[in-house]
Amino acid sequence: MKIIVTGCFGFIGTNLCLRLLNEGHEVLGVDKMIGYDKNDNYSALINYKNFSWLCSVSSLNSNNVSGTDAVVHLAAVAGVQDSMKNPLKFVNENVKTTTQLLEKMRKLKMKNLVFASSSSVYGGSNELNKPFVEDISCTQNPLSPYSFSKKSCELINSVYNVNYGISVINLRFFTVYGERQRPDLAINKIFKCIKNSSTFEIYGDGSSYRDYTYIEDIVDGIIKSVQLLDSSKDAIFSNINLGSGRPISLIDLLRTIEKISDSKIKVEKIEFKNGDMLGTYCDNKKALSILGWEPKYTLEQGLIRYKQWLDDKGL
Repeated sequence: MKIIVTGCFGFIGTNLCLRLLNEGHEVLGVDKMIGYDKNDNYSALINYKNFSWLCSVSSLNSNNVSGTDAVVHLAAVAGVQDSMKNPLKFVNENVKTTTQLLEKMRKLKMKNLVFASSSSVYGGSNELNKPFVEDISCTQNPLSPYSFSKKSCELINSVYNVNYGISVINLRFFTVYGERQRPDLAINKIFKCIKNSSTFEIYGDGSSYRDYTYIEDIVDGIIKSVQLLDSSKDAIFSNINLGSGRPISLIDLLRTIEKISDSKIKVEKIEFKNGDMLGTYCDNKKALSILGWEPKYTLEQGLIRYKQWLDDKGL
């Protein structure tokens, strides 16, 4: 297949592109190379003969998109707390870029889109300790500009599905971690605190919980979504969760990392911050039913693989 991947040099994008390229697919990547240092990810992809790269969505044209089977839209500015500080940036970058991409797809007659949404769209759910299912109404109550931007993108995707027949799967990722992960994410920070003998800051009392999902499982879900869209004769629209289905508290996450690292982590408790969700918990039934997807990695298995990658890289 030929697949366009936006955000190709990001955390998820690079892992996805490497899998696709090694399986022999053609990948057209789109990335502005803005944000955390992406040079290593760039180096990992750029020498593949079946990989090409554009700097922006506006560069897509009838020549370079010819034969495209699907677009995977991963490009976004991310981070709940960053969005609280700069909401206009998140709304502008995420919603505007997604709409620009949809317009390109409409004009260039590309019909299949897999969109990277987020578990943050579940916002202020009052059903704590219960798994989030895709049809619950709490997606109407985002807690941060970041979650608002992701929900807004899901909605504009629906508009283009209804009016222009673009098939869309909005994948709601639950706290992805693993190789090439962004440096601002919690698991990366914890490992760095161990290496540097520094202190890790805990928001609140450590009882907040997340449904951590290993990167290889997320890549599997994206590829299965692409395959479903490519094989369908009818226009599809669906919101689908991808998560481990095994949430863990921050305190228990720290204990797990201490165990596999054979190290103790120094912690400091600070005030819980506005915009953050107390917990996320994924219901995977729809992913299993529609995509035939279920997670393969336990948290401990994924953390061991990630630690080995960090050690190999000297990070």
